[in-house]
Amino acid sequence: MTTLTRNKYDKRDSLEISLSSSESFFRAGEKLGWVVAESTQEQDMNEHWDYRIFFGSLSHRVELKAMKRLSRQEEVQDTWAWIELHGVRSWDKGWLINSKADYICFERLQRFEFYPRLELLERVLSLVDLTKWVVTSKEAKYCLYSRETRPDILTMVEYKKLEDLISFYWERV
Repeated sequence: MTTLTRNKYDKRDSLEISLSSSESFFRAGEKLGWVVAESTQEQDMNEHWDYRIFFGSLSHRVELKAMKRLSRQEEVQDTWAWIELHGVRSWDKGWLINSKADYICFERLQRFEFYPRLELLERVLSLVDLTKWVVTSKEAKYCLYSRETRPDILTMVEYKKLEDLISFYWERV
């Protein structure tokens, strides 16, 4: 199972949220008859995919995104998806643009939703104002946000603007 270390910026329970999401993802897939195999650390960090899932002759690489808070002070929520347009490493274009994943899978309250990465990228780029920068995470809805001292570029998009892209989903167990 996933072995993660606590990020120096994680002052709450982000690590535990990610681990819980991964465990639920495994259980949901296995209950439906999928084989779920973890990526290597190299694949996770440099190719931006977490799992390869298999069902018969089907095989997909998946980047799993746990539910997130709107800001560090709030609780996790199920309305807005955080999207990474550039990673925390200066050369890394991040998981939406630079991933080798076939699907980005968002954890939701009731299920795991699988979005084709390239279609998701196209939709996000059409919805986000790529010229508008904001200073706080709460303002990042359809705008660009970067955390102080970090090269990442993030935005938030409402799930309801993406739902028609869902290819398939796994109910949570």
